[in-house]
Amino acid sequence: MISWKNPESARLGVRLMLVTYIGGAIGASIHAQGRHLENNFAIFREAFFNLVAGRDLYAVYPSFYFDKFKYSPSFAFLIGPIAVLPPVIGLVVWNLLNALAVWWVLVRLFPPARAVTALVLVALELFGSMQTAQSNGLVTALVVLAWLSLDEGRPVRGAVAIALGTAIKLFPLAGATLALLNARRRRFFAALAASGVAIAALPLIVISPGALVQQYRSWQLVVQSDELNGVTRVNTHLIGGVMEQLHLWGGVHWPNWPVELAGTLVLLLPLVVARARWAERPFRLRYLASLLIYMVIFNHQAESPSFVIAMTGIAIWYLAADRGTVDLALLVGALLLTSVASSELTPHAIRIGVVRTYGLKAIPSIVIWLVLQAELLGLRRDRPRQPEAREPAPAMARAT
Repeated sequence: MISWKNPESARLGVRLMLVTYIGGAIGASIHAQGRHLENNFAIFREAFFNLVAGRDLYAVYPSFYFDKFKYSPSFAFLIGPIAVLPPVIGLVVWNLLNALAVWWVLVRLFPPARAVTALVLVALELFGSMQTAQSNGLVTALVVLAWLSLDEGRPVRGAVAIALGTAIKLFPLAGATLALLNARRRRFFAALAASGVAIAALPLIVISPGALVQQYRSWQLVVQSDELNGVTRVNTHLIGGVMEQLHLWGGVHWPNWPVELAGTLVLLLPLVVARARWAERPFRLRYLASLLIYMVIFNHQAESPSFVIAMTGIAIWYLAADRGTVDLALLVGALLLTSVASSELTPHAIRIGVVRTYGLKAIPSIVIWLVLQAELLGLRRDRPRQPEAREPAPAMARAT
């Protein structure tokens, strides 16, 4: 791990990573722009104009983009301030939003020395996500923000963060489990319900209630269609996580839901058997790491850019305790196989013919998640990290 013994050097490292993230967002936007507007951003941008015009958000519009809009009607409304900007400027602003959100939450999560390390570990996956104008950086930041909010005794802010994340992609709703053992969980879930309804109703500012209901019906059909699809190599952009590994290496062709249900039960098991440890900040950090990795490896629609979420979880896992040689080897394996091998730093023949064909990108995340669950369940001994400067320990995070 990178060592920053001088506090001033660590703070300088944080500022350098801020410059790097800003430069990466601008560079990714230029790379994505090419000769035409990046397709994902075109989908987001046109969704706002389709919403205002009363057109079906989930229809096909080949003259503007390929594929379909799959996010909520609320997201189509919320992207409006960026959509009305000139396309190139809007793309830069969108990528900056994703990059700066990740930078901000990681700087809030850790003291400067560890924050620099986390920012370095996440950078390559984040830049890859921004090259296709994905929302994964923002989703990651909202889930981490929810953890920070609960840890600081601010459940309403945490609930709003989860509600906003769910308006972008449904799986951040799993972040609500962060509040299950929190002393203010009742306030959190009440705020989650209220903010969820309010965010869901935002498009009423520009369309009628009947039109909004129809948009939600169309969205439901898209979601149901995705859920019914088994993991398959037909869509080479999908990674598939655990389900794809079972398909590739075991010849298993089950529906996705039994595997996703099993993963959810394993995720939640430490909250039952190790409930008393929730008062320990390192334990709560590891649960956050487990949640972030889980949201990718048990998501049958996970694509390569989604792994910025998992890599953030891996970084948090590694930095939550003093680590030995085995853990370092797992971290290096994740960096090489998940980030480097799937990037343009790796020759195309290997990246596509080997890494993508055999779903290798997901393997380090799956292995680390299993190790992480063993730690949470007390089946693997760990060495709690000694507190550093600016290491919060809020009372309201304790279990009740």
